[in-house]
Amino acid sequence: MNGNKAKETMISLFLSEAQMKVRKKTSKRKFVKKSAFPILSEEKKLEMDFTLFDCYSQNKVVFISYYLDGDIYSCSGVIENIDVLNKQLVLMPKKKLSILNIVSVITK
Repeated sequence: MNGNKAKETMISLFLSEAQMKVRKKTSKRKFVKKSAFPILSEEKKLEMDFTLFDCYSQNKVVFISYYLDGDIYSCSGVIENIDVLNKQLVLMPKKKLSILNIVSVITK
């Protein structure tokens, strides 16, 4: 499947349904810095959607930065599960993250 087709057919984790219609090794938590919750563009959200689903389907290690209580943390691991209904991501070993708090997704 080519990348563009995957982007078109996958369910978006970051976008609301209205916005969508418009167009695992180990996990470590590391404090990065204090800041306000960053505002992400729709394009960035779609890019992170694609990256998360790609890493999940291929069991790739993913590096995630996320916002929690005024701080930005980072962690890494293999995605064990993506709970689309509850908007949660589970990294091995059983690290749960709210997808809505994710600000950056990077793969190797």
